[in-house]
Amino acid sequence: MFKRIVINLSVFLLVLLSHEVKAETAPIDKLKAFLANTRSLTADFKQVTLNESGQAAQASRGVFYLSRPGKFRWSYKTPFEQEIVSNVGKVW
Repeated sequence: MFKRIVINLSVFLLVLLSHEVKAETAPIDKLKAFLANTRSLTADFKQVTLNESGQAAQASRGVFYLSRPGKFRWSYKTPFEQEIVSNVGKVW
């Protein structure tokens, strides 16, 4: 009887874990499909840097621009203005 319970529990856990893996890959597949059909994109962002204890040390905000193929720009507005620009393999 105990052996049967262990086997049933093992099968149950295997099925449960296999569904979690599929659930984790579904958003990635959706993102890949979205990006494959996207030529340009603009979005506001908030970036939080954590210290060693996991507390928020700094928060930055700005705008992200994407233009395909191979161009992007991170335009930080706070806490100070800064730009990171890429043009087909060159970043400055």
